[in-house]
Amino acid sequence: MNDLEYSVSEDDIINFSHYHALQQPDYKDSLFRHKFIWPGMLVVAGIYTHFFSQSPVLAMVFIFAGILWGYFIPEIIKKLNGKYALKKSIEKGNSVLGKHTLRLENDYLVDSCNDNETRIKWEDILRVEKTDDTSLIYLGLEVAIVIPKISVTKGTYDKFINKIEKSIRG
Repeated sequence: MNDLEYSVSEDDIINFSHYHALQQPDYKDSLFRHKFIWPGMLVVAGIYTHFFSQSPVLAMVFIFAGILWGYFIPEIIKKLNGKYALKKSIEKGNSVLGKHTLRLENDYLVDSCNDNETRIKWEDILRVEKTDDTSLIYLGLEVAIVIPKISVTKGTYDKFINKIEKSIRG
């Protein structure tokens, strides 16, 4: 009951990076521009081209490009941001991908991964955030243990997260 076994994939890290980046106004603004402003400008250019140059083919190219831009470019930005975060993590020597085991002890949360064991004092945990499919145990402003609910293979996810929350409160 004091153990939770799960695995972290590249997609989990990409999603965490995106979730964390959405807290930054510059990133949000960039996504907004790439989702609405630039595609909107292409669609307007297509409409303008259709009415003033009488070229429906060129107009459709602009409109189609705007629709594709609005859908694919934000997804590409999300993936690139996540891959960059994963690359930086690997360069620092952190083994974030793969199978993890978290264990609750009196004074520590113990994270075992790839033959490495890290002991984290309860005081060093800033907070726990839960989303529908993931829990994030923040150890710093931009550093968290990512626990994807769907990948838990041993232990009870909700009970384990609740125990962690109780332990960090005191």
